[in-house]
Amino acid sequence: MNDELQEKGFSNKGIFRWLLPVTTLVYWLGTSLLHLEISKIIVSPVSTPLGAFTPAHYSRHFAWTLLFLGTLFVFFTAINGKARLRTALYWILWGAAVYGANRLLVCSPNEYVHYPQYAFLAVLLVIWRDPHRERWPVGNLIFWGTALGVADELMQYIFVCPSYGDYLDFNDFLLNELGVVAGLLLVYGFREQPAKIDPLLFIHKTRAFKMIMIFIWSENRG
Repeated sequence: MNDELQEKGFSNKGIFRWLLPVTTLVYWLGTSLLHLEISKIIVSPVSTPLGAFTPAHYSRHFAWTLLFLGTLFVFFTAINGKARLRTALYWILWGAAVYGANRLLVCSPNEYVHYPQYAFLAVLLVIWRDPHRERWPVGNLIFWGTALGVADELMQYIFVCPSYGDYLDFNDFLLNELGVVAGLLLVYGFREQPAKIDPLLFIHKTRAFKMIMIFIWSENRG
């Protein structure tokens, strides 16, 4: 029993206490700072033994493939899952929101990358903040995932590629948030919420977050 409890608390001990938040923030920061380079790769011809091709021309194919795989995952999760009606309703609402965003806000299929990018970020946030899926800090995670999405777009506009845009792309705020919601549905969907939920410390109050912010501040001063 004691071994089980110790194993259950692995995320709060030793290297994992720092590895999980660092991995999450490094992923977010890396995808943000490398945005311009990744965009250039997507729109530039790539040479392969089978010939040259431009990844941007296959954005829709990639999106449909990812949607198909995601649907399979949701389907098989639902078979043995719980709260099927509630989770299915959430997925329907999410799908309607994505459809509306794609019709009204998305100008290029390349923008679809926001959904998997921030869905994966949401999964990392869950692994860091709720590794055993017992606390269900959904509102907390949506807030921080969305805040990171907004900060991402601000960094791109101000620092990463200011010469490539004349305006801050507010549309991407919503796309990033929808990606976060998708990630949380993948993790928490078709599960029953625990009867008793322990309060969760806000991310900005955690020791790991404070230490990372101090490190970034000291590096900027240097």
